[in-house]
Amino acid sequence: MLEEKAIETIKQGLSDELEATVNYILIAAGQGDNKLKKAFLNYAMEELGHAQKLINLLDLLEVESGKIPLEIKECDDLMVTLIEYIAKEESAVFYYEVLNKLHMDLEIQNLCKQIQQEEKRHLNNINEILTKIKSGEY
Repeated sequence: MLEEKAIETIKQGLSDELEATVNYILIAAGQGDNKLKKAFLNYAMEELGHAQKLINLLDLLEVESGKIPLEIKECDDLMVTLIEYIAKEESAVFYYEVLNKLHMDLEIQNLCKQIQQEEKRHLNNINEILTKIKSGEY
């Protein structure tokens, strides 16, 4: 039962990471400011790296990921989008904490801790970008 829940959780994480990758690329594409564009492309690459790590984890567990439906969102209002992504990054931090607790394997726990730290950094960086946009710096 625990293994099934862990696999389900990994698959959900994979979906979330792929969705974040695509959505960060879309946000980057809509920015005129090169600093913002680079920041969001960097987030996209890191999220894609997280997706790759989760696929590797599924391979280790000898589980196929199956097809993954993605929700793609257009960025109509950057501030609203960033607030939504702050919530998603907070969720990702919690997700990796839960995934860490679902697995007894030390290597998997270390992977979860590593990705969780990266998601915490994303959360801080997005909060910083939001603050700079509010202050008119961007």
